[in-house]
Amino acid sequence: MRRPPPLFGLLLALAAAAGCRGPEVRLSPPTPVPALPPVAEPAVARPTGIEPDYKTLPLVEPGSDAGGVRPPPRGIAEAEVARVAAERALTATLLRTEGGVPRAVLTDRNGEPLTSGPGACDDSLTADVRALAAAEARNRSASEALIAYFQLADAEGRGDILRQSVVLMDQLKAAVRDAKAKGAKVPVEPEELDRQRAGLLGVLGQADLGAKLLDVDLKRRLGLPGSSADRLLPSGDFGLSAPTPVVDEAVARALARRGDLQALRFVYLRLSTDTLPVVREYVRALPGLAGLVGAAPPPLPLVRRLTERRIAASVAALDAVLVAEVEARKRQLWAVIEEKERGVADEVRAAVASVREQSRQVGLARWRAEQLIAKAEDEKKQARGAILEQLAEIEALRARADVIAAVMQWHQARVRLNTASGEYGGDGR
Repeated sequence: MRRPPPLFGLLLALAAAAGCRGPEVRLSPPTPVPALPPVAEPAVARPTGIEPDYKTLPLVEPGSDAGGVRPPPRGIAEAEVARVAAERALTATLLRTEGGVPRAVLTDRNGEPLTSGPGACDDSLTADVRALAAAEARNRSASEALIAYFQLADAEGRGDILRQSVVLMDQLKAAVRDAKAKGAKVPVEPEELDRQRAGLLGVLGQADLGAKLLDVDLKRRLGLPGSSADRLLPSGDFGLSAPTPVVDEAVARALARRGDLQALRFVYLRLSTDTLPVVREYVRALPGLAGLVGAAPPPLPLVRRLTERRIAASVAALDAVLVAEVEARKRQLWAVIEEKERGVADEVRAAVASVREQSRQVGLARWRAEQLIAKAEDEKKQARGAILEQLAEIEALRARADVIAAVMQWHQARVRLNTASGEYGGDGR
């Protein structure tokens, strides 16, 4: 590496030892800024009704179409979503490749660094903190992808139920018309069934739209082309396999595993005058402190090598300043760690409570669905007519859709609990 020219070192030495007169500073008058015109108040509009004129709206009559042709499915499992999304986490990738960025360090003839700063400090601290931060980034990336995955499973599952309901509605309508033609009294008119069918098609359309949007989002997170002709279809066993954890055990596991919390502890334990420049930059990046943490003192190694004999007392004073700053940074980090631990513990407690309640919701939905499924089967056994059988079957299908919704809400709550515990980040170091 090229050494600085002798004149550069001489100027620095003279500046540090005796001070040098810098260039004269003059303030130029500010450029006049034209005054902005006052913002006019919005014009007052004539109050009107909110309901639009039907003549301006599109009209779609509910036909036999129950959602149209759908793209072929491409099955995908939960574990693969978590793995690929974690590996593709952008922040984790940037942190992992940061160590390969070249940097220059000014040294003397003996190879000793002449300047202080992150490049001259303990590189292992920076590497370990980056690894822990990358683990938490992977944890969050996998979590967001899995939430979209189970939302997609909800939309796809309920969409299938709705399609079955539309088919049954058509069969019911045909049975009602046949019964009326024979002079029998029917419990529902064909026109009412048409209105109910239109409502089902509207709900089905919203479910299909939600599935399409989630498909696009999930493909992006997994690095799959958004223009592919197939659609992602969550596949696997969606039962409630995981038991609800004990709160204290879940909190203890999260406090031990969370990458962001481990990084704070690691920085605190490794804080010294040698690692202070790295820690100072780390503290600067903490939420709410950007730009508010004090700047670094003069570069001590450079000052010491150039002027050690002339200003030894000043160098000693600067060393004392660094020691005092280390103690101040420790107090700051300790306060942040305490607050972070409380936040992580509360996040886990809330997630456990959510998992428990969603498990209860699944149990209630199952009970209602089983009751209505049994009722539909009983109607078939009694053979009191196609109309009553199909009405009972439609009601059972709606209850089955509610079970799917409750189950997928439980899985999302489970994912949030795993995220709060740092389960998807892997070993940060």
